[in-house]
Amino acid sequence: MKLIYKYSLFIVIIGLASCAKDIDIEFKDFNSRLVINSTFNPDSIFTVHISKTGNLADAEDNVEDIDYAKVLLSCDTFEDSKILTSIGGGKYISSTLYPEVDVTYSIEVEVSGFKTAYARGKVPSPVVISSIDTAMIIETRGEALQVAFDIESTNTNDDSEYYIWDIYNVNSVKGSNSNPFAQEDWIQNAWLNTSYSDTDIIADSNQLQSKIFYQNQNGSSIVKGSVLSFDNDIFNGNTVGNNQDSVKLMLRLLSVSPELYEYSKSVELYNINRNIGSNQSSPLEIYSNVENGLGIFGGYNQTLTEL
Repeated sequence: MKLIYKYSLFIVIIGLASCAKDIDIEFKDFNSRLVINSTFNPDSIFTVHISKTGNLADAEDNVEDIDYAKVLLSCDTFEDSKILTSIGGGKYISSTLYPEVDVTYSIEVEVSGFKTAYARGKVPSPVVISSIDTAMIIETRGEALQVAFDIESTNTNDDSEYYIWDIYNVNSVKGSNSNPFAQEDWIQNAWLNTSYSDTDIIADSNQLQSKIFYQNQNGSSIVKGSVLSFDNDIFNGNTVGNNQDSVKLMLRLLSVSPELYEYSKSVELYNINRNIGSNQSSPLEIYSNVENGLGIFGGYNQTLTEL
């Protein structure tokens, strides 16, 4: 299908009358796709969000939630697939099902007019922060808080482990169980960094980075010497009334599935380039593990420690 748009281009030539020229702009075929989003953990019931992509070239084709999908959830511990219930706004839940650690779940979404979309994911083993120490230091950007901590794995197999950690201000986040993958959780002007080469720094140290990424490939039981710091501006004007008492910092350590690790890295890089006004020649792709669709379906465990 070709969409032909015609508009008049008026060229003013000195001493002559204006003239008009028709220009044909050709757009490639567009096929809307299903979007499945679910980041799940053992502390919450299964919740899945279903939507569809929209065509930017068609003003009447919007991105929209889908409340009429058939959403099936299955795993090895189920005799039969579970049908998730729509609660509106594109959300589907199972009111009694909580994800279990190291159990692989599969989701299947059927919507009339779309290819059936599939995805798989599981919740990895939790980790323990065995020791933690904080200190104020001087960085190249000025005074900053340094947090040194050791991670103790509870994984009983030899699989690689994927960790993500960040710091957030509890008093600035709505709700007690904030979404660890939501950008609203960021501390404004936060600058996370680490001096250890085995962590995955996806941005230049002078840019904004809200999370630190680490892949434990050797399956070691203890990861030592993890250090991060961030700009101390949160104590100077970014809180209500400039009151340091309104700042309650938490170290949030996430053990995530490989799919969720790659997804979070791609979202981080996308947000960094958006915030610094990057003029990349090609758009950044957000990682997806959904077959015949887009989105993320992956599990995580989190450990919270007050600083």
